[in-house]
Amino acid sequence: MTKIFVSYSRSDGGDFADHISQHYQKEGNDVFIDQEDIVAGEEWSEKIKRSISNSNIIIVVVTRAALKSLEVEKEVMESIEQRKRIIPARYKGVSWNDLKWDLNKIHGIEFENKNSLIRSLDEVIFKKKDPRQPQHIKDNRKLYFIFFGAIVSIILILIFLNSIQDDKPKNDGKQLSPIPITSEISFIDSWGVKGNDTGQFDYPSGIDIDSSGNVYVVDSNNKRVQKFFKTGENIEEFGKEGSNGERFKNPLGIEVDSLGNVYVSDVEANTIQQFTIDGQYKREIGTTGSGNGQFNDPSGIDIDKDGNVYVVDRQNDRIQKLTKDGEYIQEWGITGNGKGQFDYPIGISIDYLGYVYISDTNNHRIQKFTNNGQYITEWGTKGTDKGRFDYPTGIAVDNLGFIYVSDSKNNRVQKFTNNGQYITEWGTKGTENGQFDFPAGIDIDSEGNIYVVDRSNARIQKFSEVKN
Repeated sequence: MTKIFVSYSRSDGGDFADHISQHYQKEGNDVFIDQEDIVAGEEWSEKIKRSISNSNIIIVVVTRAALKSLEVEKEVMESIEQRKRIIPARYKGVSWNDLKWDLNKIHGIEFENKNSLIRSLDEVIFKKKDPRQPQHIKDNRKLYFIFFGAIVSIILILIFLNSIQDDKPKNDGKQLSPIPITSEISFIDSWGVKGNDTGQFDYPSGIDIDSSGNVYVVDSNNKRVQKFFKTGENIEEFGKEGSNGERFKNPLGIEVDSLGNVYVSDVEANTIQQFTIDGQYKREIGTTGSGNGQFNDPSGIDIDKDGNVYVVDRQNDRIQKLTKDGEYIQEWGITGNGKGQFDYPIGISIDYLGYVYISDTNNHRIQKFTNNGQYITEWGTKGTDKGRFDYPTGIAVDNLGFIYVSDSKNNRVQKFTNNGQYITEWGTKGTENGQFDFPAGIDIDSEGNIYVVDRSNARIQKFSEVKN
């Protein structure tokens, strides 16, 4: 029995989803489509996750309304995250260029009505052929594929023979880009050297990318924030040494919200400062202490979709959740190594479903919570093996929900699923491209490029994921 999950928009895809359900249930399969009894929010997310987890195949009925549906987006992202087999079923009038969420990179079908939808799905899922198709066409297709395969094989053999006869590099002396670092990650670019001039750094730490792709870097020992284009050209800088207004004592973390407000944590002043997107000072949040809204060494910052600000209160071993104006909402965490406890936490990142990930630095692990602080899971212990950490600091989540962690003293970046399953890693200690000397802050732009603060090398390195 095949278990099928159907993702669709009720406004224009309900009839198609019902037809899929009736057809495949008649054939003895289990089909999940009904969402009317699920309340939007955390309960909805958990039920959808379980349904996707229990399914073998995810059919996405791609209509105009589906492309605008937040629920369909979450279901697709969850399916990708769980590495399910996804079949995009594109309704007529929706082009492949219209598709979102990387669905255009997945083999799918196009349909005009309910009958053509089922015929195409049968062929893709169960390898059933359309009985109306003449046999001679099927036979001709087989011959075509055999002939085409033979031609491709000959071409590949000729390319191989040519490559092994020429052992001289065909490079004009210029560095090729991108440079493969692993089977999944390639080096693109880097910028910065140690110093205090524009574009130079002294102990850089936090990094964030705004909706336009501009890169903000906290240049800690230079007491400033520098803003760059994604290609590394400097746009502007703001901040100087001091303790009042737009001045910093020791800035560390940074986050830009959807409205263009820039939040910067200052670990010596024990404050969060808020600026406009062009660096104009707006307000200061917090004082020194352990009470609500007070800080002792605030480090990482992130902002959820509702604009709430989450601050890693490092020396108080807790996470504080504030409004965008700095009003206290709640907190969680105490000192320790148990579930939901922390020992010198530093980094924070929030995924598209609202889950909160914390780099629990001295416990050498990552902890995952709901947005109200409920513990979910954790992974990592101290070590150098895959999935282990030595002083994890920066952490970031990409658009597909994958987690990237700066494993600082192991001088590498590790990539995981959102439940901690190890995927890949890159980096060793050094100064070459793709090497690190204490990687710290990390962020990912809308195109999937990964920016890493290479702290002791006083530079920013940019990587991309190799698309297979």
